[in-house]
Amino acid sequence: MLKGPNVKATCDLADSVDIPVVASGGISTIDDVRAYLGRGVEGMIIGKALYTGAIDLKEAIKAAGC
Repeated sequence: MLKGPNVKATCDLADSVDIPVVASGGISTIDDVRAYLGRGVEGMIIGKALYTGAIDLKEAIKAAGC
C-alpha cells in the first residue's frame, strides 16, 4: 500500500471533463500533495497517510496554500 498516486492520469482526467475531479488514492507524502497543485484537480482525499502519521494535516494544508 501507499505506492503513490497516478498524478498524470488524474490530471489528464480533470482536463478532459467539465466536472470537478478530486484526487484520491495513494497520496502519501507532501510531495504527492504538491504534485497536484495547479493541475486542474479540485481537491485531494488523503486517507491512510493521515491516520498513520505519514502526512501531517497542518503541513498538507500549508503546502496546498490554504
